[in-house]
Amino acid sequence: MTTETLPPAVETTATAPETAAPTKSSLSLTGLILSIISIPTGMAPLAIVGVVLGFIGRRDEPAAHNLSSWAIILGFVSLFGWILLGFAALMFALPFAFGAWMFGLADFGWMGYGWS
Repeated sequence: MTTETLPPAVETTATAPETAAPTKSSLSLTGLILSIISIPTGMAPLAIVGVVLGFIGRRDEPAAHNLSSWAIILGFVSLFGWILLGFAALMFALPFAFGAWMFGLADFGWMGYGWS
């Protein structure tokens, strides 16, 4: 019988790399997504909810300050942009409607009002 000697076990002191704690940014991210969606669709309630979530996220999630700031900015841009576009469309169409009414080109007799 032969006796074999095994080398002593090597103990390592290496530890796993530390990972950063995940940041909570769900409110800010949701606000940003809703604000972005409200721009092409023109849905004012989405813009309002996006702005509100941006302000809540700015208060409750300091790590997501940039996301919440963009949610607020884009929500206001969407909201006021669509309001300005609607106002401009009204100002464009109003002279045509008023002119047609003034010169008797708008005949509402077919609607049963008897204004013809």
